[in-house]
Amino acid sequence: MFSRRRRVLDIDRQPAIKSLRGRRPMEVEAMAYLALRFILALALSARPGGSSAGPVTGFIPINDLGPRLYLNQFQGGLYVHGSNQVPPAHILAGLAHGAAIQPLDTAGRPNPGGRYVLLSVGMSNNLQV
Repeated sequence: MFSRRRRVLDIDRQPAIKSLRGRRPMEVEAMAYLALRFILALALSARPGGSSAGPVTGFIPINDLGPRLYLNQFQGGLYVHGSNQVPPAHILAGLAHGAAIQPLDTAGRPNPGGRYVLLSVGMSNNLQV
């Protein structure tokens, strides 16, 4: 219906194709690469329903499964019966273990003047905190 062509302008209101003519090929290639990455990132972040909370995999996170099964054999949830609430027995056991921690002397005997030590044994990435 309309025969007029639309012109794409750059930031200086110059025709975009004309503004690319004076640039070096590497600059043009770099700008095209960045534009493509931006468009790809937008396309990958789009989710059905308009949410962008994360990638769509079709899998339900284990903590959201509740009493349903994962791989048809493992019950969901972080704790027994598909629950995500820490059982009171676990809390009490953790507090008891924490209360048992005490400073030791060089022979490994309890000593109020002793030291607490955290020893990391394993690959080198265990030392990265």
